[in-house]
Amino acid sequence: SGGAPHCTCLDHRIRKTTCKHILFVLMRALGLRKEELLNGVEWAVVESAAGEDGLFAVDAEYDVDDDAGNVVERPKKRRKVTAVAREVKQRPVDGEESCPICCCDFGENSQAPLVFCRFSCGKSLHLACFKKMAAFQRRARAPLLCVYCRHPWD
Repeated sequence: SGGAPHCTCLDHRIRKTTCKHILFVLMRALGLRKEELLNGVEWAVVESAAGEDGLFAVDAEYDVDDDAGNVVERPKKRRKVTAVAREVKQRPVDGEESCPICCCDFGENSQAPLVFCRFSCGKSLHLACFKKMAAFQRRARAPLLCVYCRHPWD
């Protein structure tokens, strides 16, 4: 419904700060860069909201050049894909784990069918969530990657 992003977590409701959930959606789901988020927000506040788990370290494209203090673009790493992909087994699903797409615990809806990353990490997600994500990626003409490890899905 427009306006500023809103979250129902305690951090956002009580402290009125930008929580890690909002940052996750803005950066990982929508693909915004740090520089695009800094519209009037101090970076230290944004970084502290992300926590120490390195939310921004996962896919950072920019570094600060220590010598001159300039922001420089980090070259993107190329992924090597082998000709023959070896399948991995599905990792056991812990009842407290949640789907990375809908954020619902797997234990809450244990009847929902799951799919898993067959060629890299073996982690699971809901089949319905995967289908929605795959349709979105197809429309965007983007490669279909595992949401956990970013390995090509097929």
